[in-house]
Amino acid sequence: MNSIVKRDVQVFLAAWMRPVRILAMVAIPSFLFGIGVSFAWPITVVSYALIALSAWQASKAKRFRNLRMYRGWLDVVDRHERLRKELNLASKRRIADLTELPLGVSRVAAQLYTSLRKADILAHEIGRSEGPNLGPPSHLPPSDDPQAQELYRLADRHLAEYSRRYANLRASVERTEAQAVVFVTLLDNLRVQLLQHRLGSPGSHLEAQEFLEAVTEAKMQLNAIDKTLDELELTPFPRTVVVVPPEPTAEDERQETGP
Repeated sequence: MNSIVKRDVQVFLAAWMRPVRILAMVAIPSFLFGIGVSFAWPITVVSYALIALSAWQASKAKRFRNLRMYRGWLDVVDRHERLRKELNLASKRRIADLTELPLGVSRVAAQLYTSLRKADILAHEIGRSEGPNLGPPSHLPPSDDPQAQELYRLADRHLAEYSRRYANLRASVERTEAQAVVFVTLLDNLRVQLLQHRLGSPGSHLEAQEFLEAVTEAKMQLNAIDKTLDELELTPFPRTVVVVPPEPTAEDERQETGP
């Protein structure tokens, strides 16, 4: 969470320090005091507060470094708002099972925001540190020396461990994005079911009992997303590291087979 707050402060200060806002903060008090306005100080304070608010609003779009993740979050916000409106319309039907649904959706949406922000920071750090997934140097000459060959095998084991660790980092990011897509499609499906049930559209076979079952299933899926996000740890280290044994040499094979 500290990394998220740090990023938010950075983009806010960058937005606040834009030349147009600095010019406004200098020009407003100079003009007010220059013409002798009696309430110059209160007006200046209010103006600075409005400038800071505009900078805060402008900084929201810059918090995500990855445009794809930002668009994913905008999809979450859009579907959440659409479902909220549909739930307000459906509430006139006084379906008891819908009373807890908005709270569950809001809870998961808030947790998705935090998870997407962490994944965005992690993806940025991966790209800054690693760039494209690195591989072994391609210019190493072959060697007949047994010790050199053993060192190359050691390097291969290091590369295998590196690849697993790198894949683990990437998987943390990709799983978070996938959970956001699952959430969006779940809300799309639930919203259409609500619309169908509310309007009783011709040709709809979604009876009351089936609708309640669909709502119950949606709650279970929301709980599953919530639990998965809790368990998804964006950690730079995998929980387990598989050690790759060295490949047997020709001498080892001769010793195993015997004379």
